[in-house]
Amino acid sequence: MIILLIGMFSFLYGIEHNINPVRGSVGIATVSTIADKDSYVIDLLPLGNYGSEEEFWVMWDLTILMGKRTAFLHFPFTDKPDNVIKVEIRIYFKVQYDPIDIQIFTVNEDWEEDTINWFNAPIGETFILSDEISKSGFYTLDVTDFIQGEDGFSILIHDPTPNSGFKLIGSSREGPADKVPRLIWTYETPPTNPKIKINNDAEITNSKSINLTLSASDADEMCFKYGTDAWSSWEFYKTSKNIYLINP
Repeated sequence: MIILLIGMFSFLYGIEHNINPVRGSVGIATVSTIADKDSYVIDLLPLGNYGSEEEFWVMWDLTILMGKRTAFLHFPFTDKPDNVIKVEIRIYFKVQYDPIDIQIFTVNEDWEEDTINWFNAPIGETFILSDEISKSGFYTLDVTDFIQGEDGFSILIHDPTPNSGFKLIGSSREGPADKVPRLIWTYETPPTNPKIKINNDAEITNSKSINLTLSASDADEMCFKYGTDAWSSWEFYKTSKNIYLINP
């Protein structure tokens, strides 16, 4: 007679024998969410809205009609997994002319992509990081410590230093599909519960000679316990195991 318990099997052969099959390793996986809002605002064109453009600009150019341009991005938490260990933002930046320094802040107030302008744009709240964007390409920014709430996450990106002609252009969610801004969740995945077949999947066995067929995802090691005896030493996981059960 075979009884399936959580995490172990029991064999009844005049005396109970318990077997703990495997110890699985925790897996690591990622899932990403595309920004659902992005735009930028310009101090010299304070009523302008640029939420539908394929790019957003970050710069502080003293040239006439260029001005200071600050970007806003929002990411929903629709794909937020359990057991998160890291959260990053991935943005494609195109650098024009020289490297440019940026600062990134959290944004706590809500804003709308099709109405945000210089006058109604929210302020940056908590400083996240600063970085130098030196060449065109993808940049991954760690925001793990700043993720709060259950709905979404907004950031502000600006150039803190007045300059002349240094321009940073980011690819927006309306841009090329392979360059859209993404929020990347890295999380732990629990090992799949192991499965055990005993003596070729027999429903009943009266034999003390036991052949185990094991199946588990991400399993590293296994050990066994007979009745009240101590657990055996951990051994490398394998898909079969022969055991001879001895009554105490």
